[in-house]
Amino acid sequence: HFLPVTPSGRFVRETLLAGRPRVRINQTRLSTPLIDATFEGEAEFGGQTHAHAHVTTDDLDKLLQALAEIAPSEPRAQQLLYVATFARGLARRQDGRLVWDIDYVAPGALRVNGQLFSQP
Repeated sequence: HFLPVTPSGRFVRETLLAGRPRVRINQTRLSTPLIDATFEGEAEFGGQTHAHAHVTTDDLDKLLQALAEIAPSEPRAQQLLYVATFARGLARRQDGRLVWDIDYVAPGALRVNGQLFSQP
């Protein structure tokens, strides 16, 4: 839980979740020398939580190269290298960009470009 389990924390949580709150992120861009990515999505909370995100990037090659260069001296970079490589494998190509359509399926489960991932 993001709020403490106190009477006031419970009140705030219940108030925030009343009436099926919705959050929307309109197209947002992250542009660095290593990556050019866009993000957009929407989530609705309550009895049935629904969420979808659409993420694109030019490619991950520069990011992967940078992580590979620092991985021998930075253990965290090695982990990020594995994650970025896995993410690239999940992507599909559309209009010259890598694309991930991500859907919240259930607690502990996501669908990425049609592939279901869930906790055992």
